[in-house]
Amino acid sequence: MRVSKCTSAIAAAAFVALLAVSSDASPSVAPGLLSGSTAQVLGSGPMAAIPMPLPGRTFDPFGPSVTVGSATPDKGGRCQRGAPCKPKCKKKKGVSPAYIFASDNVTGNVYEYCEDIPPGTTTPQVTYPGWGGWGLAISSATQRLAMAKKNGTISIYNVNAAGVLGAIGPAGKLHLGTPNAGALGLCFDSAGGLYATNYPTAEIDYFNNVEVGALAGNQFPTTSWQAQDGSGNPFYGYYLACDLENPGPDYVMVDGVDNGGNVDVAEFVGPGIVTPTISISQTLGPLASNYPGGLTLNSNDNLVVSDTYAGDLIDLGAVEPWDNGGSDRVCLVPGFPANAFLPISFDDEQNEIWAGNLMSVSSNFNTDAVSNAYPFLGSNCVIGQSGGPTAIIPREEFFGIAVSPNTGV
Repeated sequence: MRVSKCTSAIAAAAFVALLAVSSDASPSVAPGLLSGSTAQVLGSGPMAAIPMPLPGRTFDPFGPSVTVGSATPDKGGRCQRGAPCKPKCKKKKGVSPAYIFASDNVTGNVYEYCEDIPPGTTTPQVTYPGWGGWGLAISSATQRLAMAKKNGTISIYNVNAAGVLGAIGPAGKLHLGTPNAGALGLCFDSAGGLYATNYPTAEIDYFNNVEVGALAGNQFPTTSWQAQDGSGNPFYGYYLACDLENPGPDYVMVDGVDNGGNVDVAEFVGPGIVTPTISISQTLGPLASNYPGGLTLNSNDNLVVSDTYAGDLIDLGAVEPWDNGGSDRVCLVPGFPANAFLPISFDDEQNEIWAGNLMSVSSNFNTDAVSNAYPFLGSNCVIGQSGGPTAIIPREEFFGIAVSPNTGV
């Protein structure tokens, strides 16, 4: 079951306006256009008629106000939601703890949480100020963390067992092919190479494993291309998920907007970029009532996509090319449209999906990270076994989320 188009349209208007406020695109150019860019962009040509971030656009709140601020510990000594308590990450079944990383597009801050959250202790254990702002990804092959910054660069880090980051080379060493674009979607291939979208353009970049692992100097894409459908029309990618086949080629899943203004889930073949043509697996609907949120794959090849405007998580199954002919399993986001999931990521045990949640408050979003049980336990999304959600952070928006270690694809 999907929510009504009316409700989705209200959510869409609100979300588009907030994306405009948080976007790095210059307000002096047309919506979606990047100054000096030659890439095909949303908001130009036949795409101009579809809903796009409009600088300065206002919107009506589409949900109740959310109470924010610090809370005091309860009588049992546990911290309530929002309390300033430093969590102590616990080991899981004798192995190292798992960690959640969430990237805020407003401040560029990246927050690190314990993935198994002790009751109520939901504030970050570490804040990395201004280190990110866009997408995040962790390699299942190398366990490196890719962190996209607001200046169009990507930094690479090792994550040790204590959750401490160690930089590989200079900060911001990977540079997107389109200046000032945002790497909303990131994913690693089986060799440790990295794919990145260039929001809001149709460009997708690939950095091979040598560039990703380089210890010095700034690196530029090994290959860049303008994604297009079988008719040669541009496809504007948002989020990515890499499906690692061994043996066999890697497949890269991408959700985004086609030239007709529809939201699609599509794929192309790796490693590197073999062809600029993407193959559409499934169309979710028009951008007016659907929005390409995050994609995530688990170790069994189950592909889940977040449809932010429709207010649901969609399980496309485990059979490539993930076109189930309408038989997808869906769970509805609790409290939608006051809550809306954007980025998503499977956890380390592959039985939860963490989501960056955007909550409308007045003319701003608040944000937190929410765990969802997987497989879905019913028509509504249910909190997973790790606990949470994390403490609400006012006036911020999680655009990227990732879990370390990555034990999936």
